Amino acid sequence: MFEKNRITAELMGISLGDAHVKYNPEKSIYKYEIAFNSNEDKYLGYVKNFLKHNFGFIPSEYNRIDEATVVLSLGTKERVQNLLKLGLKSGSKVANQVSVPKWIKRDFEWIINNLEQWNIIYRPRVLGCLRGLIDTDGCFYIKHHKSSGYTAVSLQFCNASRPLVEDFKDMCASIGIITSKVSEYTGTTEKGNKYISFRTSTESKEKVWNFINLVKPMKWVYNKNKIQNKLEDFGIKMKDVFVYKNKQ
Repeated sequence: MFEKNRITAELMGISLGDAHVKYNPEKSIYKYEIAFNSNEDKYLGYVKNFLKHNFGFIPSEYNRIDEATVVLSLGTKERVQNLLKLGLKSGSKVANQVSVPKWIKRDFEWIINNLEQWNIIYRPRVLGCLRGLIDTDGCFYIKHHKSSGYTAVSLQFCNASRPLVEDFKDMCASIGIITSKVSEYTGTTEKGNKYISFRTSTESKEKVWNFINLVKPMKWVYNKNKIQNKLEDFGIKMKDVFVYKNKQ
């Protein structure tokens, strides 16, 4: 059902970021759900069209009002089994410490020795997976240094699975985008529960600009105007933030 290509790799990125899989044949439980914050209506619409156009999936939709969450759900045995075959895991992604499947990414030694295969087969998959990951658990934000007046648009990926964040960092490096060392962060939810997450980021004008142009994340498309308006509060135009790469 699924071809191992850039489109399916994007689905894997979306799934590793915001989806949950339940698979229990003994109890006839077959569930795949993608959760969205209630303010992510544009991305919700994108994913619905993405699933329908590329895979013929028409998910059911319901609201978790107490969590301000909208959920897309696919509940057939065959679909869930095929998603598991791609590398998704049933149960808690945090407990499983999920990572990117090997059919998407390759280590640097392999890439160096297999450049043609990397460029034709694996690089497109990496770009697709990075898109799904940044659109779900990534963000773009303004970094302003008051002392120097230096202002940049930063890219950050954050997840509760350290292996997944390490994979994001490695995949970025494989396309020439170096991000920071993975760091650990302890936070508190609105309900007062503590959690641990991991993150990697960059505020390099060159790296962020290259990421945007190579990966083409929807998160950038949806937030570009908002970021531009905030930059104007500092008296800066978007083109000036990326002056290293964008000479227009």
